[in-house]
Amino acid sequence: MKASTSSAATVAAGSTAADGEQSLRRARIRAFNDDVAKATDADSRGVVLLACECGEEECSESLSVGYADYDAVRNHPGGGRFLVVLGHENGQRVLVENTHVALVEAGRAQKLRVTLATDVLLPADLSGAYS
Repeated sequence: MKASTSSAATVAAGSTAADGEQSLRRARIRAFNDDVAKATDADSRGVVLLACECGEEECSESLSVGYADYDAVRNHPGGGRFLVVLGHENGQRVLVENTHVALVEAGRAQKLRVTLATDVLLPADLSGAYS
């Protein structure tokens, strides 16, 4: 009995750590994408090539969306919406999808972890992270 309780605690702790790491990756990707969008020609407001925001460690896929669509996603209250390559939804609620991109909404816990990572952990962590 003790072994299974210990194993359950280890799995739970591992899940929490993995969730935190995914949230930090998502915050980094979001900061990178924000920089890319800011660098987009202000007059053209055309298509923006972005990194998938699924947060999975092995993901290196990109997607393209219109600048206006990206801006609408970023300015949505709550900050829990992410643009991901179709198939990278990871069980999250899909709000809109097309043949290549899905707009997903993270659950409340994920939103809070990404907000924490963005506001508290990320400013110090990002110094030179993708330069």
